[in-house]
Amino acid sequence: VYYYMAQAFVNSDTTGTMTYTLLEQPTFTYRMVISSTKNHALAGILTKAMYAMPQNLVEDLAAQYTTYKATELTFVDWIRLHPVVTVLVLLIFGWLLTAIAVTMVHLSARKKAQKAAQEKAEEMAELAEHAQAANKAKTAFLSHMSHDMRTPMNAIIGFTSIAMKNNPSDEVKNCLEKIDESSEYLLSLINDVLDLTHIESGKVKYDPVPADVKNITDSALDITKGFLTNRDINFKIQCEDAKIPNVLADPARLRDVLVNILSNAVKYTPDGGTITFEARYQEKSGDGYINMRYRISDTGIGMSEEFTKEIFEEFAQEDSDVRTQYHGVGLGMAIVKKYVDMMGGTISVQSKKHEGTTFTVDIPLEITDKECNKSDTGFSEKVNLTGVNVLLA
Repeated sequence: VYYYMAQAFVNSDTTGTMTYTLLEQPTFTYRMVISSTKNHALAGILTKAMYAMPQNLVEDLAAQYTTYKATELTFVDWIRLHPVVTVLVLLIFGWLLTAIAVTMVHLSARKKAQKAAQEKAEEMAELAEHAQAANKAKTAFLSHMSHDMRTPMNAIIGFTSIAMKNNPSDEVKNCLEKIDESSEYLLSLINDVLDLTHIESGKVKYDPVPADVKNITDSALDITKGFLTNRDINFKIQCEDAKIPNVLADPARLRDVLVNILSNAVKYTPDGGTITFEARYQEKSGDGYINMRYRISDTGIGMSEEFTKEIFEEFAQEDSDVRTQYHGVGLGMAIVKKYVDMMGGTISVQSKKHEGTTFTVDIPLEITDKECNKSDTGFSEKVNLTGVNVLLA
């Protein structure tokens, strides 16, 4: 039996099965058996014959010899009927799989990174804890040792001074002077170590009180003039005559900063050189503070530009043939920097070898209406020991 309808039959397979589709309606399968193999010549003859037949006869033949039944649309049939939609669905599905895979990889990598960072943080915290414990032990050791060493050093200095007053011979006097110089240097070193350990242990606190900045500055200058005894150094002082208002300051800390910088200037400036001290203040508008600026310049041996970046570090010393001639272990400027930071200020240095050095210190100080102790210059109150027996041990 052969039935031909060009618009109705869409596909056919080797068994003669053809699929007939009516738009959105379900698919129906027609089975038309002509032969087990395709015979195009026979199909052509039958086709011509059917076209020659009346339409009503063709319909009768179709109704008589055609059997059909409705079947459910299979997934394969749906894909064959909707290829574009199928491709789009596959692309979207592939994109989703790719996105999920990338997300999983990213989450896994981030989790590993977080775990590594956490382990690193725990390791650093443990190292910091060990370092802090070691630093505390070092601080405690240095503090106790400094106290224990300072007592005999004071005795050495005292007895050396007494011996020099007893008209010793020139040879003995020369030895005593060397003992006195070395012991003074060693005592200064012990004091620096002690100050540094106190700062690191938190025992040194910034204690601002109503103070007169001019008195504190004058006190530091008086101490410096003592350093200049028997030295041929020109000491220039340039301070403003303007009345500086009372401020809240820590006299001891501010005086120590100035004295330390000035003593370094004296140490590293050869005879015939010049040290210039400048003090200026600027009242900040509206915030109740003044900025006190100190600039200390010298025409001493100077330092390299590279060393100016390290000078405020503990035990920082420049490897220079000139500087090695001077005593020092590199603690003074480290202490100065810590004091300046404690007061909320800044310090900078400019220097050239063989030309000199300039330190600039800026300290913000709060203006106060409270009366200050004009005699408070950072020193402890003097006690009159006249007629009192004192035991030095």
